[in-house]
Amino acid sequence: FFFFKQKTAYEISACLVGSEMCIRDSIKQCEVVQEQLENVDTQGLINYLYTTETNFKYRLELSANFPSPLYRERNFSFTVKLVDENGNIIDNKNKIPLTIAIYSSENPPKLIEENNAGNKILKGYTEKDLIHGTCSFEKIHVKEVTSHYRNGWVFFVVFPRQNTNVSFLGQNFVNPTKIRPLVLENIVVKAKKMKQQASPCERREKIGKRKVETDEEKCINEKMQESQEDIYVEEEEPNCQNKIESVSYTHLRAHETGRNLVCRLLLEKKK
Repeated sequence: FFFFKQKTAYEISACLVGSEMCIRDSIKQCEVVQEQLENVDTQGLINYLYTTETNFKYRLELSANFPSPLYRERNFSFTVKLVDENGNIIDNKNKIPLTIAIYSSENPPKLIEENNAGNKILKGYTEKDLIHGTCSFEKIHVKEVTSHYRNGWVFFVVFPRQNTNVSFLGQNFVNPTKIRPLVLENIVVKAKKMKQQASPCERREKIGKRKVETDEEKCINEKMQESQEDIYVEEEEPNCQNKIESVSYTHLRAHETGRNLVCRLLLEKKK
């Protein structure tokens, strides 16, 4: 006879928890794989732009930090440089036209040319010439927020326009087809720049400063008023002592007393 040990409720619950964890982990792995299939990365975007395999000898890089985040319809500027595989700046003699484009992060990526209102999404000098290893883009602005697009961000791409009719013979003449484009990932465009809110301590300090300023202004105003009153009194007092106002004869007759009446009658008889 074989006797099997009956599992306790704790062991059964532990097995159930373990199986549930396996199911949960498998679901997460499926979600990650699905997200990778639905989204595209930088290399995937380059492979999409260049259908044929290209051996890039040069690449475009930023000369300084790119402004982040961007704000809708607010101008920004940036500069790119041309470098070789070792990071050395290439002083190209031929003019290489560069252009700017915006792509979505979905797979396959989509070129975004218009905003939701049907207007051109990029404004400014979006096409410039790369010469002597550098190119500056100025007064560029985006006319749509990226929250309307997948993942809430977009790709910002700067790439050379290819011209097959130009020969690239000679020293320091660079073939645009050998230049790897500049691809900036996770570019976010917001509606407007929000003002930074002050902390409670900073607000209390501002209120205290305002109160001190108002108290000081009040004291200054009181002192100025007192000084003006002193000046007014000093100017008025001497004038009151020396000033003799003229009075009409009728006014005197109205205020004369009995004694004054007798004196006036005697004077009139003498005349």
